[in-house]
Amino acid sequence: MSMFETMSVSGSNVAVRESARNFLAEAKRAARNREATRAKLQASTSIGICRRTRTSSRLPISLNGVDGFTQDISVSGLYLVQSRQYEAGSKVDFLIDLQTSSGKSKLCCEGIVVRVEEVNGNFGLGIKILSQIAMSNN
Repeated sequence: MSMFETMSVSGSNVAVRESARNFLAEAKRAARNREATRAKLQASTSIGICRRTRTSSRLPISLNGVDGFTQDISVSGLYLVQSRQYEAGSKVDFLIDLQTSSGKSKLCCEGIVVRVEEVNGNFGLGIKILSQIAMSNN
């Protein structure tokens, strides 16, 4: 059973959900602006750019119970390095610790591993975010 089947979000988490919703809305607006710029670049140079802009962010994360840190994150996914190996296509649950204006919260996510690479005896994981729910730590 995934954490989404057992988790309920109470009314006290409205501020946290609103902060997460505002963050994601701003990220989507920025992505649309980047995509418009990309389209202009493609039209003028015929060179395609296929990746979304990532932000280097070291955020605490727990992936299926194994603690670590993100290395970068974008609107649609993230990259992290940890000791546990996963196969591409594996579904994973993870928690990202966030600091919002209303205090600490967690972003509970479900994702799919889209890339795996060996990094100094550990494993680099590219994960596409499929769904997320914000929860207050209070």
